[in-house]
Amino acid sequence: MRKSPLLPWWMAVLGEQQGSARFITTKTFICKFFIGIPQKMSFTGKYEVENEENYDNFMKRLGLPDDAIEKGRNFKIISEIIQNNDEFTWSQIYPGGHTLTNKFVLGKESEMETVGGKKFKAILRKEDGKVISDFPNYHYTAEIAGDKLIEISTVGDVTFKRISKKLS
Repeated sequence: MRKSPLLPWWMAVLGEQQGSARFITTKTFICKFFIGIPQKMSFTGKYEVENEENYDNFMKRLGLPDDAIEKGRNFKIISEIIQNNDEFTWSQIYPGGHTLTNKFVLGKESEMETVGGKKFKAILRKEDGKVISDFPNYHYTAEIAGDKLIEISTVGDVTFKRISKKLS
């Protein structure tokens, strides 16, 4: 195979092995050099709750009354997340049309609001692809695993896990 001036320079340079004039294809280049490199996982999407673990104990630990815990137990909450680099718009859509939206920038103090209307300030950060924060009453992490949004909240020795599947 002869070298062609029409090929990109990197195809000629990377294709030469032990003195041969073998060229690599674009597909080979992509496979060798880009596949396997961790990509930034985007949280952007719409997710519906499919499973919750330890809901009752966690909500009791937060001090919610039994009637509120009962009411929220089987809600199919939709989380709609828009991520633009470090800026997030994170909305939760509850049955009956109530929507709670929080906007934040990773690493900067942001004003947040609870579903009960209580406002507080928090700094969210990203570590190992997870969004993490220490809210006033609990520690929170969220991550994307395949087509799932996994949220884990811990207060004291009680951990609540919510798994949501991606809708779009």
